[in-house]
Amino acid sequence: MLALRKEVQRLVHAQRAPLYPAIPASLIVDELHAWDFSKITLDAAFGAGNVTTWASRRGVYSPTQGTGAARPNYAADSTYFRGLPCVQSTNAARSLSSAAGSTIFANASKPYVLTIGRMRALPPSGTCGITQFADAGVSINGPGLYQTTTQLQNFFPASTLSVGYTSLVPAFIECFLTAAGVNTLVVNGVSLGTNGTGLTDTAACTRMSIGANIGGANKTDFSFVYQLTAPSVLDANVRQYLRRWARLLFGHLFV
Repeated sequence: MLALRKEVQRLVHAQRAPLYPAIPASLIVDELHAWDFSKITLDAAFGAGNVTTWASRRGVYSPTQGTGAARPNYAADSTYFRGLPCVQSTNAARSLSSAAGSTIFANASKPYVLTIGRMRALPPSGTCGITQFADAGVSINGPGLYQTTTQLQNFFPASTLSVGYTSLVPAFIECFLTAAGVNTLVVNGVSLGTNGTGLTDTAACTRMSIGANIGGANKTDFSFVYQLTAPSVLDANVRQYLRRWARLLFGHLFV
């Protein structure tokens, strides 16, 4: 993790860029995977703003959408995120998902997942997926971040952490298991709660979804800016550097 920490520290002290910078290759070490906007593929046939594929920086994981009308928008979310484009899933139709492939999180791991973005509207009903990780089938054996009409939920096998949350402002959302296996949810650097102990993934996670539950149901109106995953919780200092990086990109929105 030293390479990650040094690179993020360098970014914190760099001059603020006018556009989203790609996550530097030196930050993406073997155990990390990140989704920025350097590997987005757009579908001109259904409008230049529709996302067919959002590949990770290392190209290992590539959530896609094969149906033109179900592809997320790639457009500015009003004036949020400096008015720059982001990947927008919708509750009505649009999301991305990956078929079973390489292992994202191994069995018995304690994953860390970072999502930077904004809920544009609360779901009208149900438990709707923001991002999820699963085995080759549809069993949610790894982390899952959800929004309901009144709550933000961080799911791990044998533990669902639910907290009252209805914010529609940009958020730096971290969901992870601690070294002791405690389910933890942190938003903008503030812990919203913990649950359980001794938890781990119960099977290798080889599938993921963005903007919906695994299988494509229960979608969310969410604007995605960055995604990052690690197979174990990041050092607290590294997490602080990541928040400072977000602040570098988006000013006062993150602390």
